[in-house]
Amino acid sequence: MKPKLLIIILLLIVVPTMFLSIMATRALSDWDMILQKRLQSQAYTSAGIIKDRADALTQIELKKITSAIKIVHAKGAATREIARAAKKIETSNKLIKSIYLFMNPWDFIYPSNKELSLQNEQVLLALREKIASASSPTEPIYFTIDSKSYCFGLVSMQGVYAGYEVATDIFYAQLQELLKKIATDLIIYAESDHLLIMPDKQINIVGAQGVIVEGPFGVDVKPPHETVIAEVQLRQPFEQITIKAKVKDEEKLRKIATVRRSVYGWVILLLVFGIVAGVIIIWCSAVTEIRKARIRSNYVAGISHDLRTPLASMKLMTETLLNGNIKDSNKKTKFLEIILKETERLDQLVERVLFFVRYGQDALVFKLESIDVAVLINRAIEIMGERLCSTEKDYSNQGENNQLSDLVYKQIYKVSEITTIEVNVNIEDNLPHVELDISAMMQVIFNLLDNAVKYSITPAEQLKQITVDVQVRLYKKQSLLYSKEWVLITIRDYGIGVERKAQHKIFERFYRSPRAINYNVSGVGLGLSLCQHIIKTHGGKITVESNIDEGSKFSIYIPVL
Repeated sequence: MKPKLLIIILLLIVVPTMFLSIMATRALSDWDMILQKRLQSQAYTSAGIIKDRADALTQIELKKITSAIKIVHAKGAATREIARAAKKIETSNKLIKSIYLFMNPWDFIYPSNKELSLQNEQVLLALREKIASASSPTEPIYFTIDSKSYCFGLVSMQGVYAGYEVATDIFYAQLQELLKKIATDLIIYAESDHLLIMPDKQINIVGAQGVIVEGPFGVDVKPPHETVIAEVQLRQPFEQITIKAKVKDEEKLRKIATVRRSVYGWVILLLVFGIVAGVIIIWCSAVTEIRKARIRSNYVAGISHDLRTPLASMKLMTETLLNGNIKDSNKKTKFLEIILKETERLDQLVERVLFFVRYGQDALVFKLESIDVAVLINRAIEIMGERLCSTEKDYSNQGENNQLSDLVYKQIYKVSEITTIEVNVNIEDNLPHVELDISAMMQVIFNLLDNAVKYSITPAEQLKQITVDVQVRLYKKQSLLYSKEWVLITIRDYGIGVERKAQHKIFERFYRSPRAINYNVSGVGLGLSLCQHIIKTHGGKITVESNIDEGSKFSIYIPVL
């Protein structure tokens, strides 16, 4: 692969993936903080809602009182009528414990001076002080005396003020109801130095820090002591009360955060793995395609050489005959025989090329015919002998002298001065017919015989004799459920063999075993792949058994009609 493409892959995929992984890891490391901030925001929102609603309780009642008294006062009613209106309001609202009408700076209009107690005198003094220090006369006045809370507002610009003492027990109960209505994963409660209000427990008006609530089975259960994540203080006159928020189950929440962080981490890792795997797959596919393109180029070059050889021979002999350089009739006949043989050889080469082209395009079409396998094998061996023994090599067919029967014989071909090829053929009698595409099955037999010869030569020494065994017999397989018959064709050589780990790969397209490459055996890795495709299309199968330096045995199983 080109270095430029590698740089592009690194810049566009690998580097961004690494950056994404680093940023995601950093984000996950801060997940607890993010979760805590989110919970804290939720807690402040919930506590703020409680605060606003609790503050509104006292403000609404104060507004009702000032509005009612203002109406009576505007009519010029007597003090008795004003007091009667105040009494009516006092008895109609549980949050109001007692109402006060004050004429600044003198004294209370209601209750009367006769009804004044020591507590009322303290309220009077505090009220005068608050009015004197107020920035505006219309500003509401809130204050607390001895755990009693008061709210006052201006009724008339003549200095008439109306107010009330808050019924604290009723206020606490209403505050608890507000706490119950906030449904969150948090514990929202109210607390002060002398008060603890939990939404699901009895209100405790004692030292809040020492409160112990009795739980199930008499076990003492303390209020939650996890970290407070939000605090909001109520406005006057209950500014001493703080709305607090804590996590219900901090340990459970921590576990959830840990699990979620782990899930996100694994998702990111899988994403990174997917990207890296995708890059590797693309890389391997590109390398494979480049390798296949080179193999195809080499294959075309090899085929071109094989085609030129018979063409050159035919051209030379035809020109010789055409120019009249051969006068002897016997030589002319021999030349014509050679031309005919080369034509047949060229026709077989072209047919083989067409097979490979159609196979590469998945366009092989088979025409099945019923045939005797013995005839097919004999014809294939005969053609192989004609191919091996070219015009420049001696051809010696000793089949007739060494024939043992019609179906058991030996063929010996002398292909060079020192090398001969011995083909031992053993075909069982009375084999049943099978349905085959004759041309396609001839290609299978040619490929296996050609491989048997090519892979029988080792680099250690040039063998003087190459032996190939061809056996054809009927193979039956029976079981309780079915019985099946095949015609079994076995082609065995005694050459370099195939290593065990490569035996299941040699049927893949363009694959060549390391031993074949190391021993410089010619080929492009298509022959066995083509053989397997043809055999499977015919409903059969092909297997291989091989040992290093002991040879290989290829077995073809063809189903019987």
